[in-house]
Amino acid sequence: MLIFSNAIAILDFVVLACLIVVAWIDFKTMEIPDSLNIAIAACGIVAIFAGSDVAVKPHLLGVAVAAVPLLIIAFFIEGAFGFGDVKLMAAAGLFLGWRRCLAALVIGLIIGGVYGAILLVTKKKKRKEHFAFGPALCVGIGIAIFSGDALIAWYLSV
Repeated sequence: MLIFSNAIAILDFVVLACLIVVAWIDFKTMEIPDSLNIAIAACGIVAIFAGSDVAVKPHLLGVAVAAVPLLIIAFFIEGAFGFGDVKLMAAAGLFLGWRRCLAALVIGLIIGGVYGAILLVTKKKKRKEHFAFGPALCVGIGIAIFSGDALIAWYLSV
């Protein structure tokens, strides 16, 4: 199954490259280009069929497990998340599957929360000011690509 693992490794690095660009652009402009979300989603579609077992359901659940809660929060709490963040997590869910996507979301929320708290404490942002959350989500997704399964196993064993 070396062909499958090579294909997945290539897809991992393509997604990581996209995440670096997303994080940079979002940090600078507070916008996430749809084209990069589409590229990550396309990698997700390829990953479903490039894996050793074709399992569509976990990847489709991955879209819902992170994107739907963010979408609900974005609707009810103005400025909480941008729709680029929602689309990023939907694309990540398609790529990662629901378990690793959930890990990515939790990691991203923790990193973003700590970063937001630092911005508030240092008075670089006021309470109602927005900041780019995409970079935190990108870090969470990147960690989940490599360590998501191990983190989930550790958490469930605690």
